Amino acid sequence: MPIALRALFGVLIALIPAALVQGFLEQDMRIERRVQVGEEAMRLVRLIAEQQIRNIEGAQQILAAMAAHDALRDLQPSPACNAFLVRLVRSYPRYHTATLFDAQGNTLCSAQPEVRAFSVANRPYFQEVMRTGAFTVGEYAIGRNTGQRSLHLAAPLRLDDGTIGGVVVVALSLEWLIEDLRNIPLSAGSAAAIIDQNGVIIARSSEPDRYVGQQLQADLMPYITAERAGLIESYQVDGASRIGAYIPIVAPPRGLAIVLGMSTNVVIESEIARERRTAVLVVGSLLLTLVLAAAIFHLGVERPVNRLLAAAHSWSRREWSQRIGRIGGGREFERLAAAFDAMAAEVEKAEQDRLRGAVRMRALLEVSPQVVFTADAQGQVDGLNEFWHRLTGQRPQDGLGRGWLRAVHPDDRLPTMRAWQEALVEAGRGLAPEFNVELRVRRASDESWRWFVCRGAPIRDSDGTLLAWVGVALDYHDLRAAQDEAAEQAERLEVTYRNASVGMCLLNPRLEYLAVNQALSEVNGAAPEDHLGRRVEQMSSPALASRLVPHLRLALESGRAEESVEIEATDQANDRRVWLCSFHPLQGGAGVSLSMLDITARKLAEEAQHLLAREVDHRARNVLAVVRGLVRVSAAEAKYDSDQLVEVLESRIAALARVHTLLSREHWAGAPLAEVVEEELSAHDERLKASGPHVRLSAATAQPLALVLHELATNALKYGALSEPDGWVELRWEHEGEGLALYWKEHGGPPVMGPPPSSGFGTELIDANAGLPLDGHIERHWQRDGLLCVLHIGPRALMAQAA
Repeated sequence: MPIALRALFGVLIALIPAALVQGFLEQDMRIERRVQVGEEAMRLVRLIAEQQIRNIEGAQQILAAMAAHDALRDLQPSPACNAFLVRLVRSYPRYHTATLFDAQGNTLCSAQPEVRAFSVANRPYFQEVMRTGAFTVGEYAIGRNTGQRSLHLAAPLRLDDGTIGGVVVVALSLEWLIEDLRNIPLSAGSAAAIIDQNGVIIARSSEPDRYVGQQLQADLMPYITAERAGLIESYQVDGASRIGAYIPIVAPPRGLAIVLGMSTNVVIESEIARERRTAVLVVGSLLLTLVLAAAIFHLGVERPVNRLLAAAHSWSRREWSQRIGRIGGGREFERLAAAFDAMAAEVEKAEQDRLRGAVRMRALLEVSPQVVFTADAQGQVDGLNEFWHRLTGQRPQDGLGRGWLRAVHPDDRLPTMRAWQEALVEAGRGLAPEFNVELRVRRASDESWRWFVCRGAPIRDSDGTLLAWVGVALDYHDLRAAQDEAAEQAERLEVTYRNASVGMCLLNPRLEYLAVNQALSEVNGAAPEDHLGRRVEQMSSPALASRLVPHLRLALESGRAEESVEIEATDQANDRRVWLCSFHPLQGGAGVSLSMLDITARKLAEEAQHLLAREVDHRARNVLAVVRGLVRVSAAEAKYDSDQLVEVLESRIAALARVHTLLSREHWAGAPLAEVVEEELSAHDERLKASGPHVRLSAATAQPLALVLHELATNALKYGALSEPDGWVELRWEHEGEGLALYWKEHGGPPVMGPPPSSGFGTELIDANAGLPLDGHIERHWQRDGLLCVLHIGPRALMAQAA
């Protein structure tokens, strides 16, 4: 066989593996590109999820602030409540409105007080909040008041006793969500959408006017109800093929699903076109190699070999643009040269692709919203992306070496460099260290310090030699602040739980304590930690345990809560107590919660009411005895005139009835002196001027004083100032030591010439009641311009608080 033919076959055999390798490489590159597209889609969809998590966390903080505001906690419509919500919406323009509803769904106050109130009792988000007592993400809606597309976010407003008194709601503008999506750096032909729990698109990065408010296409619905996030290998939107990623409803941010699609027409078809060009180029190169090798093989060997060697030397220096071209030596060398040139062209193209990929990667790093840095093997920083320069205001050359430390907080510089040096030492020993520190970096825009978590790792060659370092620094300032706030809230909740006046605990299905607050531990007479892992029967008194356990087991077995159950038993100290108890089963049969409110005092008060009723009966018998005495006195006073007897007796009994009514209204706990005066002298309001400090009389004192005032008014009407049309009476009282002095002064009546020659039964009745019943006495001054009576009332006749 001629050498040319052997060379031809040799070339063919040599190029076949190259062509196969090229084919495999192209296939691997295509697969790798699809993987990269999927990873990029997953990264972007998680970035959107983090963005929405921040939106929801911000809404939760606003709702918590609303629920804590005093004007809202009153649960009453008020200008202060409306004004607070108006200021809130003006401060946070991403919300269309903010509203407070009562537990029945009726509007109490709103950021738009001029709009007519309405009810949201039939809205799913309101019903969900009332059912779960937790923060709820609503669904796509067009506001009744604003007419704007919005997403309702709602949370309960809990009263001091833990019950839900109302619901606070904010309406998040969908235009803000759309703008958030548009700020995500998506490639050409890509689109991202946010979907509510009903499968309705509430935001889309492209063509929002076309898609927002529409139902998600049916073949994507199973993904938003999946159990975890993942990739969509292929799907169609308007005839365009896409590779997508999704986060379902159940994953954070819970209540919203996210779908992101990247067009395969842009991503994959460019790869297909390149593969086709490569295939054409390979096939053409193979044909050209065969033709040229056959044509010039006879021209010689040395020149072609030298040319081949020269080209090989150039390629060894990575000068992939070097070509062999036409050489002598026969067709075999020409074909060999052509084959080498073809391979060089492929290698050059691959190298160009690598460089372009590196340029794209660099561009991606430059627009990345995080710090990316590289360093040499000695730990000197030799590269920082654009985000660092925008963040710190440093020029590109200022951050190289150790210049980046100037942007780090002074307190963090030494710990950071110590950790960096330790990582360098471990890397020098052949270990695999990971540089991981938290530090504060100065933000140039507002000169504030923000927390970053910085991680770096070494890059080694195949022999394990340390070549360089690469690292990233992520801004987690807001996350850290949120975590600190969450920790503080959890601590406050724990303190509230421990110090609540209501006894509370959690029990597992075996009725063993999982958690106990201080109030309940005091009921059982043991420390909270002593309860954990022990049963109710072991910690509570036998009488109390025997009453609690049946209700606890009923809640566990039926799955239904019991509210306001009164349980009476003796505690560990053998004292009789009464508790108002509630039993709530936990979800999934995980256990049961118990709350116990000690209402012993209330029960004792109810018993006191019964005692009060008996006291009223006793007072009634006393009044009957007084009436009998009045009858005897009145009969003696008008023993020859039955009409006069009736009139006198009726007036005196009416005086007793009026004060009896007043005492009954006060539950026989005494009565204010001013009200006794008003009741007894109301018939003379226009001719009586009464004044004095607030004084409260005992129930036993009010009746005698009423009779004294009645007799004084009767005498004034018959003989004194009230017998004249212009006459009037001045009645005032003031404190006198621990007792009281009451002054009765008549004006405008007939002149007083002195005391009467004899006293009637009315005067005797006054003297009798002013003595022992009022713990005092009465003085009469017969002044010419009118009678002055001074009634001295002793301290025993007054209520203690009036002393």
